[in-house]
Formats: sequence, structure tokens, C-alpha cells
Amino acid sequence: MEEIGKILFVGIYAPGYSSDAMVNALKELHYDVVVVNWQSIRYSLGTEYLNHYILKEAERTKPEFIFMHIQNPDAINVATFAALQKISPVINYTFDVRLEHIFIDWYKKIAKQISLTCFAAEKDVMECKAEGISNVRRIHSSCDMDLYEDIGLRVDEKRRYPEIVFIGNNHSMTNLNFPQAQQRFEMVKLMKSVYGDRFGVYGIGWGNGSRHVLPNEEVFIYNSCKIALTHNNFDYDGYCSDRGWRAMACGAFTLNQYYLGIEKDLYWPVTWKAVEEIPRICVRVLTDTFYAAQIKKSNTFEVRTKHTWKARFKKIIKYLEVETNKSGNVNIS
Repeated sequence: MEEIGKILFVGIYAPGYSSDAMVNALKELHYDVVVVNWQSIRYSLGTEYLNHYILKEAERTKPEFIFMHIQNPDAINVATFAALQKISPVINYTFDVRLEHIFIDWYKKIAKQISLTCFAAEKDVMECKAEGISNVRRIHSSCDMDLYEDIGLRVDEKRRYPEIVFIGNNHSMTNLNFPQAQQRFEMVKLMKSVYGDRFGVYGIGWGNGSRHVLPNEEVFIYNSCKIALTHNNFDYDGYCSDRGWRAMACGAFTLNQYYLGIEKDLYWPVTWKAVEEIPRICVRVLTDTFYAAQIKKSNTFEVRTKHTWKARFKKIIKYLEVETNKSGNVNIS
């Protein structure tokens, strides 16, 4: 099948994070993707040059649409978004939930200038719609499923890590605005008290030599464990951390923190709402191997088929078609 056309993809590349899986998904949909590493340009040549460069790339490539993965108000000017929209339809995507008004106000100003804004939580969508901004949608994140997969570890290799794991940073003693930071701390504290060395926590801020875990080790941890826990920094409708997709893509039995809408995302989700529930659920998973195997097989299959970046982009492009048809622009084919 021939390529549909060009996309200008302004993506995030940082230590421990790469947008390559998103780019590859668009290529699977037969787009010719022109990639801009906005962080690299900004930090080496400055914000003003970054805005100039993206505009020039849009003028040069004349893309079918422009995809902006931008989460920083001090990176791209609202005027730049407006100028890009005059060249091609613009999508702005943010997975982060931001509570500070500087972020919220910036997102709303951008949404008024472009074709489509995609948020991670229904809260942001509803706030925009309450102000008459209707070209907004909620959409989940995903993960690189070429990296996060079942790598077929031997039994002896799996013993390098504990049976139950949680990967995530401890924000309870920081000034970062994460409403559920204390709950995360209490979850880890409880699991350590109940399971001891059978439970392992990985990430920054846990003491005792805790450290950031890079993706390749994260894959190994999720392939080794019998249960992977998830925890979300925010208790918002439709919002979940992307760690759940990564764990399930690796084939781990994943005990997800409940969020409104998970029943639509997975046929057979196993969830917790109160921290005190977690040890009891873990007992069943660890003792009923048939139950655990069936659920993790179901969830892994769904994640690797329904929740890929390719599936996400199919949905985003459909949303864009709806918005461009509303405004009388040409369809995105």
C-alpha cells in the first residue's frame, strides 16, 4: 500500500523515553513521517529558534497534519500553534495531567487555535467543554510493544527479582503536585510489611539505594514477576498510568488500580480501590495459578491488539476527521 502523505511529528526524546514507537505506528498506517526532536533543538539552539524551525518544517513539508507532543507552556508559543494551523490541521497531545493554572490556561488557549487537543483525563476534556471548547478528546497512552514483550526468561533468570513488584517514583516527600503520592507511599509500606523481600519497589525516592529504572531493566522486571502493581498519581475518570500497558504487554499478571472506564478497556481487569485490598488479592493470584494464567493471557492479548500506538493513532485520526469536517476543511484520508 502506498503512503498516504507526510506527517510532521514533533515528539519527545529524553533519557528513558523515546517517541520511536509512535513514529513507527504512523508508518504502519502508511504515513511518511518527518520527525522533529523538539527538546534537542530547544536546549541546543533556544526556544525562539525551535518555534521558527517547526514553522519552516511545516512550510517545507506541507504535511497532511501536524502532530505535536508538547507538554511545556514555555516551549511552543500559542502564536506558533495558530500559524501551524494555517498550514495544516494540528493535533496537540499531552499524556501528563497538570494541575497548575499555567498549564491548564495554555492548553485551553492552544485548543482554540488548532484542530484537535487530546488529553489523558476526562477532567481536562470536561473543563474545556464547559468553556465552549469542543474540539477536545480523551485518549490513553500506550507503550513500545517491540520493547515491552514476553522475552521468555528461564525460571532461574526470574529469581533475580521479587514475586510482586511496583515500578514508580516516591513523590510523598516532594513539592510535586501529585494528589495520590501519600497513597502510593502507604501502598508500598503495606506491601513491604506483609510480603517483605517477596515485594520489590523500583524507582526514585524509596531510600536504600533506590534508583531510576531504565526501560530494558523494566522489561526484565515485568517478565520476572508474578504480580505487577499499578498506581496512578491522579484519581480522575478515564485516567491511568502507562505503567499498566507496559506490564501487561510484557505478559505480567497486572493488578491495576481502579479507574472509571477500565471495564471498557479490558475484558477481565483485576483491580484494587483501597490499599488494604491488595494483599488479599495477591494471595489468590499467588495460590490459584490457573486463575492467574487465564487473566494475564486475556489482558496481554487485549493490550497487544487493542491498545497499541497504532490503535491509538487510528482513533486520533478519526477524531481529527470529525473536527476538520466540522470546520469545513478537507478530510484527512
